[in-house]
Amino acid sequence: MLAMKALLLAMTKTKLGDLCATDHCKNAVAEMEWLDKKYEELRTRVPAFSMLAWDKLRRNSPSWKKIHETYDKHQDSVRTLEKPDYANWMPKGMVTATAAGTGVLLTADIAAHIVSRGNRTVGTKAVCTALTLGTVACAVTTGYFYALHKAFDYDGKRKLSKQIIEGIADYVTIPDGGTGLDVG
Repeated sequence: MLAMKALLLAMTKTKLGDLCATDHCKNAVAEMEWLDKKYEELRTRVPAFSMLAWDKLRRNSPSWKKIHETYDKHQDSVRTLEKPDYANWMPKGMVTATAAGTGVLLTADIAAHIVSRGNRTVGTKAVCTALTLGTVACAVTTGYFYALHKAFDYDGKRKLSKQIIEGIADYVTIPDGGTGLDVG
């Protein structure tokens, strides 16, 4: 439980969390724009339907052009929602970040052991032990994240995300000519 709280804290308060969220949500702007257009289509069919909160949200939001300029990673590519991009549920940036953390901790651990070689006090032993344990923990986490990244690759060997998505889709019935919305 404590480990989960620490992970959630790290994900909400650090650049690592920002990296993971932005990498995972890279299609969010296009999806929200599509949803906005569909709501507007619905409203033209039923103009008397009141959507006060939606109207307030639209009034206070920047234009879609401004949102795309701010958040799209690949501004030269045109995104369409005809073919969904499920990406990878374990962002590559998260694997890279933990690998970099492992490298930093390993470097600090080696340096601490070299510097304290002739002067082993309780404090230096504690620092060296903490750095060694941190390096091992970060390395194990990197390996775990890498395995998850491989398992959740939609087009990879394991195709776990594809199995989940298509498994759920087997239970969804959309009438001919109908539209389905995947709200991830």
